[in-house]
Amino acid sequence: MSESQFRFQTLVRRDLLWLLPLMFVVWVGLAMAGLDVDSSFLAGLSSAVIGVTAYAYREACRDIRFWATIGFYSLVHIVAIYTFGGDWLPSPTIAISPLFLLDYMVMAWLFPKVSRINFNYE
Repeated sequence: MSESQFRFQTLVRRDLLWLLPLMFVVWVGLAMAGLDVDSSFLAGLSSAVIGVTAYAYREACRDIRFWATIGFYSLVHIVAIYTFGGDWLPSPTIAISPLFLLDYMVMAWLFPKVSRINFNYE
């Protein structure tokens, strides 16, 4: 499949059936592994946002640049949570959840630029 045939795909409601459990599994799994609960929650939200981005661009999944970009996004989120997670987080932590919508929009906008893969948005 040539690069010009890759389509950006929007999510449908049924896609939430795997995204929400992914967020909770990461959140609970990291909390049980010893990471503080707030940072675990941020990691769960990050995994859901990265999952949405990967799912939207999934037609390019056979291209190594797709996986390199998803790995880069994951690394940036891990470093950010490790560096900035902790005491500054508001209580309840869910108060910063709307920022993850902005996070998704930035990642989705940057994805073709970072990966250098062309997508059709029609």
